[in-house]
Amino acid sequence: MTTAVENISSEVVPVIHDIITSVEEFCKTNTPSDTSNTTTELDGHLHIFSTSLYGIMLGAANGNTDNNSIVYKPHNSCIRLAVILPNIESIDNMKIDKCYLDFNFIKNSNYGKIHGVNLRIKSDTIRVSSQYEDITYLDEEAARMLYDNWLLATKHPIDFNFDTLYDMIKKCYNIISKLTMDKYSGLLTLKPTIMNDFYSSWINIINTTNNIKLTHDSCCVCMEDTKTKTHCCKNHLCFSCWDKLKPIIDQDESYDIGCEIRKLPCPMCRHNLYESAT
Repeated sequence: MTTAVENISSEVVPVIHDIITSVEEFCKTNTPSDTSNTTTELDGHLHIFSTSLYGIMLGAANGNTDNNSIVYKPHNSCIRLAVILPNIESIDNMKIDKCYLDFNFIKNSNYGKIHGVNLRIKSDTIRVSSQYEDITYLDEEAARMLYDNWLLATKHPIDFNFDTLYDMIKKCYNIISKLTMDKYSGLLTLKPTIMNDFYSSWINIINTTNNIKLTHDSCCVCMEDTKTKTHCCKNHLCFSCWDKLKPIIDQDESYDIGCEIRKLPCPMCRHNLYESAT
């Protein structure tokens, strides 16, 4: 599910021998067995991971494309390195395709200045292809985003060093370890939607008229309130139930094409949920 690093030209990524030298010296004095400055076992693991990742990121910035956990992402206003966090199968029982950190570096700063770090999590099962953009349901672009928030966003760039990276990794862990799936919004969140008196009383007011339609309704499977809908018949289907739907193999189409074709029938209209509505 990870993507190999794209080739990075020397014109796009500057050579940063001074930073590479500094990280080599850092790694010599901060080996995996050196956890004397940490207070807990978790801190020790975070320290080791951050130390390793620091070297990998700077190696990728210098053109080392051997590690498939780092993806170089060209951008007009900055240089991005996407760090894919490996081996995450699910979060709160939601199947995960990819969990990654987008590091946004200031251009021409030799990867020394950073102005943003974004945590993004994509679903493995909730996918919609696009025939107009030539995107199949297996492509990364088809996977729905379940979480997309900034760990760091500042107008004034800060230095990128080990301490900065360690803080971001610790923030990332503190978030993903507490995320829960909010059926109402269809997102992983730290604060699930609570239908308190404010919401419920307003909904009761709206329900007294027939010319206003609510943004949410009962999920057609579990009957809990949700804003998420199918793109085919527009019935409400929460992502938690969508995630649990079982794909089927289209035997006839698989035979005609010569490869296995999977479909995910909508529980209401049986349209293939992997395909965009026509």
